[in-house]
Amino acid sequence: MNSAPLQLILGLGNPGEQYAGTRHNLGFMALETLASHYNIDLRLEKKAFNCRWGKIRLGSRNLILALPHTFMNLSGRTARSLASYFQVEAEAIAAVHDDLDLEFGRIKISVNRGGGGHKGVDSLRDHLGSDAFARLRLGIGRPLYGEAADRYVLNSFYPEQKAALAGFLENARQCLLVMIEEGPIAAMQVFNRR
Repeated sequence: MNSAPLQLILGLGNPGEQYAGTRHNLGFMALETLASHYNIDLRLEKKAFNCRWGKIRLGSRNLILALPHTFMNLSGRTARSLASYFQVEAEAIAAVHDDLDLEFGRIKISVNRGGGGHKGVDSLRDHLGSDAFARLRLGIGRPLYGEAADRYVLNSFYPEQKAALAGFLENARQCLLVMIEEGPIAAMQVFNRR
């Protein structure tokens, strides 16, 4: 299992106004919540990375937060370019993303696991050549009204989900802090049991 300190955290989602606030952009929202807490300006600076990103110094190391702008299914391209440029091993990377297989509001950390059909995670595995990175899986649940899964993830939250979203994002931020400060395994012991 992975106990390496995190150096790169990727929030997975899709760029563009039409995707803002959709379930598939929950990874973006969670990382933006963390960045806002530390007053990190995530900006598009190096075009080669094709992402909005920023850095923060925590303790004795630098942490990079990034939102790939390659669209979800090609997130691995950004992961690979950042990891290569900053010399970050897969074990020190975490991806934050939505998960259909977890009920809305549930959080689960995984390490050394397959993508479970999530194409953004599959892209990371393909481009990094490893599945040793950590995943912060944020539950969006399954459609309740017969919507196709692909439409469901690309639409906004149900009213009852919207009402609980701020609390969910705050919980994700707290989980990320534990992952950053103590490692993914420590975070698993707390958040996977909730």
